[in-house]
Amino acid sequence: IVDSLDYDDDGDGITDDLEQLAGGDPTNAQDTQTTETYLQGLGLSYSILASATELGKQDVKKNPSLYGLEFYTAEEKNDAVEAARAIVNVSARVDLGPAGLVTPGFTVLGQQKKMLIRAVGPKLGDLGVDSPLTNPTMTVFKARWDGNPPDVVAVIDDWKSDNDNVSEIVSAMESTGAFPLEPAEAFQGRPFMTDDTTSAAALLTLDIGVYTVQVSSADGGTGEVLVEVYEVTE
Repeated sequence: IVDSLDYDDDGDGITDDLEQLAGGDPTNAQDTQTTETYLQGLGLSYSILASATELGKQDVKKNPSLYGLEFYTAEEKNDAVEAARAIVNVSARVDLGPAGLVTPGFTVLGQQKKMLIRAVGPKLGDLGVDSPLTNPTMTVFKARWDGNPPDVVAVIDDWKSDNDNVSEIVSAMESTGAFPLEPAEAFQGRPFMTDDTTSAAALLTLDIGVYTVQVSSADGGTGEVLVEVYEVTE
């Protein structure tokens, strides 16, 4: 299950993304059983999946015209694969009740990436949400593979007071197309005039790994919160 881009850091013959999906460690060549157990739970064997992957690769190379690839150079194909691995935006909107908690997750693959992560409450009022969460707080965790609890990457309550790179965060919101948390007379043709200082946001450079974002209310409140993860490429 190793492709031509060779994302197999530990050289065990299993791609990093499959190992991470299975809950294994892509830097440990001794934990292949984790991936095999995961595949068995899906009713698949490693040999069958590896064989199917190899056959698929051979077919693409043998019949590129069937996949619309005959006119592209090898460099252009590699660039397309890299672009396909990028997250543009992943988000989830949740109505949190008393003592509510939401914990979405994401994976950073291939190389270190800069990520904009937000837990937005009050600003949702500008989008017509009747009961936004007034004061969301978020904690970003990175999973560990040694049996210990996950590492805490960042704890953010109020995005302006808890960050020392506010101007960079604002620029990241603009470059990714995220709606602003500061007042804006016009954004995508409509006003966004709420001055949201209590939502959580962070601009983080994250290493390869599996992450979760734990979001709750900082003051025990209830309401709707939007959790977002953007890859920042500019």
